[in-house]
Amino acid sequence: MAPRRRAPHLIALRLLAALGASRSVDSGGATHHPALASEFLVRCQKDFKRCEDRVVDVAISLIMTDNPQFCDPRKDDPEELTRLVTDWMSSRPEQPGETATQGIADALFHVRPCVDGASMKPR
Repeated sequence: MAPRRRAPHLIALRLLAALGASRSVDSGGATHHPALASEFLVRCQKDFKRCEDRVVDVAISLIMTDNPQFCDPRKDDPEELTRLVTDWMSSRPEQPGETATQGIADALFHVRPCVDGASMKPR
């Protein structure tokens, strides 16, 4: 099986996420993430940037663990990805007790699936 290729922009996203994490540790502020998917969608309506950060965090986690269900495209825009995720999550019935992280991951599996085991989704 061929190794997964990493798109250069995702390396930059990882670095930005690491810098953001270190800033919040340095400032002593703990980031509160909504626990449930429904709370996450409400937060997205109020603060899209924090919503985008959370989607990128979950996407990076899936990439770093080489999850076979999620593939990173050659070119991806975090804002577009976040809109796709929130649209998908909003369009389906709420899953009782579903965590925000699981809801985001489920959405990522649907909006950025692997095609025939390929590491990159064709466009």
